[in-house]
Amino acid sequence: GGDDATACRVLDHFLGQRDRAVRVWFADSSPGNIRHDVWQPVDRISAITSEATEVRIEAHAGKHAVSLWLSAPNAGSLRLRGESRGFFEPGKLVPLSLSAAAKGATVETERLVVTIESDPWSVTVKERDGSRYWRLQQGDLAFRFDADGKIAAIDLRRPLVAGEGIYGLGERYDALDQRGRVLTLWDLDAWEGCFFTLRNHAYKPIPLYHSTAGYSCFFNSSYRLRADVGN
Repeated sequence: GGDDATACRVLDHFLGQRDRAVRVWFADSSPGNIRHDVWQPVDRISAITSEATEVRIEAHAGKHAVSLWLSAPNAGSLRLRGESRGFFEPGKLVPLSLSAAAKGATVETERLVVTIESDPWSVTVKERDGSRYWRLQQGDLAFRFDADGKIAAIDLRRPLVAGEGIYGLGERYDALDQRGRVLTLWDLDAWEGCFFTLRNHAYKPIPLYHSTAGYSCFFNSSYRLRADVGN
């Protein structure tokens, strides 16, 4: 018995706003980034070469070639970057030692040993005493490319170990340990964030987290980031 025409106009306007927010926020324009057909996982590494204080890794995601550079801002940390260097540059880089291995290469600093394997690909970081810090492997990294073949979005995944806690990521109101939550790392008006149901956003997002597994990770970017922390 109500005004169906007005109700439909209001609903259409509301859904239009939601659609706009989804297309802006999610990296492949679908709720939850579920368009698997538009993501190209890195499937192999074809070359590993030394370039001054960096090691260049030639990777391939489907038909696209992607260059990655590995460097060490200090003896106990590593930096992995793409063509875009990000907004923060380290003051200096420590020397890296690169040596060929059977299926890839080994990169060493004073404290760390990095094993790079080509196919199936993986990057494993260990302390010199053999304790493992961090690992990136096949299935953990994918890209979405635009019509010109440029990278439009990045999907980076890593498994969490049993009992691992994740702390940081800026201003949060719900918990210290963010494991099990989805976070919006993008500064936007609170009304818009609530209206479009972006998850767990705040005015001071910081793309840095610390793990109880013994490592920290900083994403050198001010682009829209969505962190699914074991949810």
